[in-house]
This record gives sequence, structure tokens and C-alpha cells, in this order.
Amino acid sequence: ELSESESALLAVIAEHDGKRAGDIYDAFNDRTGLGYTRYSEITNKLDQLGIIEAAYADVEGRGRTRELALNYDADAVLERL
Repeated sequence: ELSESESALLAVIAEHDGKRAGDIYDAFNDRTGLGYTRYSEITNKLDQLGIIEAAYADVEGRGRTRELALNYDADAVLERL
């Protein structure tokens, strides 16, 4: 069972599938008001549970970022939240 904030992040990821972690954080923060530390903890939990894939990617001129993608169909995930 996911908490309210975990479900909120999962919904944001479903709506922004494959986007960079920073973009997803901005949308998550707008929706919940929660900070980056909590966002990072939830991202790691969802990754460990196998719900999302958090893959590191190099961004030219900006260093490394994580790209977050669902391991399940986005519409199916949103229906269950």
C-alpha cells in the first residue's frame, strides 16, 4: 500500500513518463509542496519495488540526471490510484 505522497509521485511519473527527474520533481512539488529529500526517498522506494525504472543518463553540459519511467502502462497505473 502506497502512502498519499507516494501515490502522488506515481501519478506525476505516469503523466510525465520518460522525463528527467528534475522535471518530475517540479511537477511533484507543485502538487504536494514536499521537498526534494522526500521526493528522492519516494523515487528510490518506487524503483526498489520495481514500479518505476530510474536510470541515470548523461545530459550534455549538465552532468548526470535520472530519467524516470513506469514499468507498467501509464493509463493502467492512473486507474488504480
